[in-house]
Amino acid sequence: MVAAFVAVMTITPSAIKYALKIGWIDVPNERKLHKRPTPSIGGMVLVPCIFIAWLLFATHESIDRSSFVTLMAAIFIMYGMGLYDDKWPLSHRIKLPIQLILSASLISAMDILPIDFNGTLGIHLVDGWWGFLLVLLFFQFTINAVNFIDGINGLLGSYTLVTLGFLGIIFLSMEVSPAMSWLLLITASATMGYLFFNFKRKAETFMGDSGSTVIGLIIAAAVSMLMSHSSEIGGVPSFYFVAILFWYPLIDSLQVYSRRLLRGLSPFQADKRHLHHLLLKHVVNNHIKVTWLISSLTLTAAILLWTVASSSS
Repeated sequence: MVAAFVAVMTITPSAIKYALKIGWIDVPNERKLHKRPTPSIGGMVLVPCIFIAWLLFATHESIDRSSFVTLMAAIFIMYGMGLYDDKWPLSHRIKLPIQLILSASLISAMDILPIDFNGTLGIHLVDGWWGFLLVLLFFQFTINAVNFIDGINGLLGSYTLVTLGFLGIIFLSMEVSPAMSWLLLITASATMGYLFFNFKRKAETFMGDSGSTVIGLIIAAAVSMLMSHSSEIGGVPSFYFVAILFWYPLIDSLQVYSRRLLRGLSPFQADKRHLHHLLLKHVVNNHIKVTWLISSLTLTAAILLWTVASSSS
């Protein structure tokens, strides 16, 4: 974990200088909040550091070879597509099919089904073709929900740090998958390094799709594995446990999709009506304070979940 953090801290300054030199930057427009061209190389640096650290560590951990290879390949392909999209924006007609293929491959390789929802929302055991479709939709929803919150300085990074750090501890305590638990903790550690350059009034770099979509993919795979392993976590149905932990991207995505569809717009049409934009406009006119607010609420939710899980064990 420390190696990933140190690598991100060491490499990022040089990567920022190089990005400015070659023009690998995020240019301001009417939809974006920043006012100056800013390098979008956070994910470019972050993902390889995570990838290499986990690759070296996972060789010493018990993990199914098929799951390991498929997850590594999916991360690599998602990363490559994100890099291209950061420089030359891709249509969702190209990104969506690739994301679906990668998600379907992971669902099959990681043997996620069946999943027992323990009667949550009237759903019990999920299996077969419709179960596969439900989990596939969950993967797609999660990838894009995480991507959506990369809208103000520090939000995606701090949210990733809190949720994946907590989820990694849960994986270790439940002995679900040592390899996956360390992937989560390594990702959280590397993201802490990224925050040094992003969580400030004038960010030095942004995450970009090369980082946000990979983080979304990792979250989707980890959550699916957790729910497949146990229908309850500390007496709390795993569905509710996950929904509480990832409350912000869940609520934000649902309101975004609902609003756009009700207005007859494409759900993939970007705008400035996410919850963090609304909070920034109507509640706290400071994006750093908005990030602190959302992250603090998420940390509180994680502490409460841990308290409940610990008292029930």
